[in-house]
Amino acid sequence: MHRISANLYRFDGKPSGRARRTPYSYLLIRKGGNLLICSQHSLVTDHLDEIEELGGIHTQLLTSYLDAKQGDYHERLYKRFGCKLCYHEAERKMTRTKTKCPEITFADEGLQLGSDFEAHHFPNRCQNGHSLFRWRYRGKYHLFTSEVVSQLNGEWDLEFNPELWPDKRSQFARLDKLHVDILLPGVSAEGEQ
Repeated sequence: MHRISANLYRFDGKPSGRARRTPYSYLLIRKGGNLLICSQHSLVTDHLDEIEELGGIHTQLLTSYLDAKQGDYHERLYKRFGCKLCYHEAERKMTRTKTKCPEITFADEGLQLGSDFEAHHFPNRCQNGHSLFRWRYRGKYHLFTSEVVSQLNGEWDLEFNPELWPDKRSQFARLDKLHVDILLPGVSAEGEQ
């Protein structure tokens, strides 16, 4: 568990795949309830007591059904903190094959949690797309990009194929207008931060 700023923590997973990419989960400490942005391969269960001291978890957020963990992981977090699992409705069918944790879903319009946090669905290269999360903290906008925006070999990579999503171009245009000060990817190549 790494403290990035006063109200932001990162949990690193183990590098995996051919590119040896390191996955990240993030814990956002906020007055409206703490949020956990989940990554499939980074476990926060080793830090439950520390998370409890920080105020627990109000909501677990998935960027994609791929980040849902098989088994009782999400249910354990729900049992400990009462935090439902939140994701885009397109992810529901595949997510429910992995976990039966109580859920909250949102549609293409996105989701607003308080005045400081929002979820957006992004039509990337995946069949169901990915969710991106934007958080305003101390006047700065943090964008949690999942695998949609990441660095690969020192270059920024954007996962978007407009041919797969002709009906979602307006979502892409809306996201393009979001103000962002800090990018926080869900993964990085080994050795890159």
